Amino acid sequence: MTVNHRRTTQWELFFQYLTIPLGMVSGIVLVPLYLKYIPRDVYGAWLATGNVLAWLTITDPGLSGVLRQKVAEAYGKGEHSSIGEIVSSGLMITIVITAVLIGLGLVVSTYLTALLKLPSSVDVAVIEQAFSVSMLGTGCMIFYYSLDSISKGMQSTLAIGVIQVVVRIAYIGLMIILLLGGKGIMGLAYSQLFNGLALAIITFFFVIFRLKQNGIRLSWTVRRVPELARVLTFTFLARTVAVIGNNVELVGTTRMLGPDMAAVLALTRRVPESIRPLIDRPAYAFLPAITYLYGGGEIDRIRKILMRLFHVLFWLFGLFVTGFIVMNEHFIKLWIGSQFFAGTLINTLICTGILLSVVIATLNGLCFAMGDIKGTSIVGLIQGVLAIVLLYFGGKYFGMTGLVAAPILAMLAVSIWYLPFSLNRRLRLKPLEIWSIINEALRVLVVSALVYFLVSAYQPNSWVEFGFEVIVLIIAYGMVLLIVSDGFKKECKNVRIKMMAFSK
Repeated sequence: MTVNHRRTTQWELFFQYLTIPLGMVSGIVLVPLYLKYIPRDVYGAWLATGNVLAWLTITDPGLSGVLRQKVAEAYGKGEHSSIGEIVSSGLMITIVITAVLIGLGLVVSTYLTALLKLPSSVDVAVIEQAFSVSMLGTGCMIFYYSLDSISKGMQSTLAIGVIQVVVRIAYIGLMIILLLGGKGIMGLAYSQLFNGLALAIITFFFVIFRLKQNGIRLSWTVRRVPELARVLTFTFLARTVAVIGNNVELVGTTRMLGPDMAAVLALTRRVPESIRPLIDRPAYAFLPAITYLYGGGEIDRIRKILMRLFHVLFWLFGLFVTGFIVMNEHFIKLWIGSQFFAGTLINTLICTGILLSVVIATLNGLCFAMGDIKGTSIVGLIQGVLAIVLLYFGGKYFGMTGLVAAPILAMLAVSIWYLPFSLNRRLRLKPLEIWSIINEALRVLVVSALVYFLVSAYQPNSWVEFGFEVIVLIIAYGMVLLIVSDGFKKECKNVRIKMMAFSK
């Protein structure tokens, strides 16, 4: 079975980047519309309930990632009968997970007031209703994630990308219509339900089509369930504590400082989180192809691909962190007002935390894709437990600063050292290759520091001036990187040669 893994990755990356501006519309552009039609305390409470809803997704033991890895590995080996059994067992487990999530959500919805300590000014009945509707949408999304992983395991990135983009556009349009129609928080909730339901239904029929196209028959047997369950035992524990740890900040802020400050923290984080896909999607796009190649034993090709990928990621990391440490305050001031900016220290910690989480997610995804499911899960479990402990004491004694810093300390203490060793065991990198990675990271650090001192003093007072600041920062970063990094210079030369060849 031959698959053009390069084309598969290119389509995946194309659609991942295409969804970024769509995510920015709902996550950034429409926020002033949210604040216009939804009271600030109600919106802050809604954001906190989103964290509670994320907690409920611990009912998903990480099945989607396991399915993608198992299906892609079997697809790379040409084992069609195994794919049918894996898909059948995976769908049965997914149905159970979705049912459990919905049941828990209905129970938890009645305890939101006590959990979040919502003030009397907030319409609790509306919050509970919106939470219940959004919870149904989340259940549909969990079902969709399994279907999406099955499709990508069979290298079907083009059609899945089209489905995602079309549904996302419809979701944004529906949300705007409902907000303008006066639905308030319920408009956001109904939009989320539509998004999950549409993705699940359309992708389900596409998976059936792909299975028939490949001559793969579903085998409704529980023979593969114990095999998947053994793997999920590790991923479930790790994912449970990770989900709780990653989504406790806004709940802690709401309980300790009130829903208003939860909104401030969430909106300070909003823009960097919305731009985050620019730096984490390249690695994510490679995962199905990496598993496919690993299943075929092509370690040398994987090593060659990843060496180039790491350099590109470093360049993106430097631009991301430098840009948002310098400009996030300026953007928020022009966007919704300086009262929604949590401060320079919090902003720096947010950017640092996002960068570290992307690095760890990338390494974790690569190790997972090459079969290190048990090790990555155990490390994720330890990191998650440590993060929860640090979040408690950090929030109690240091307020918002402690809440934001806690996950950073947990990542530095655990995953940042284990994952590189795990990856190296599978890739067997040579000393020169390891030094090349470290050397490029150091060069990017120097470039970022220089560019920060060049542009940090500028204070834009309009969107035009802000746009000028963005352009200056990007050009300065690119020019300094071009001088300092031989790898970046080589990539730019390759791009120029390809453009010239294309123009002819």
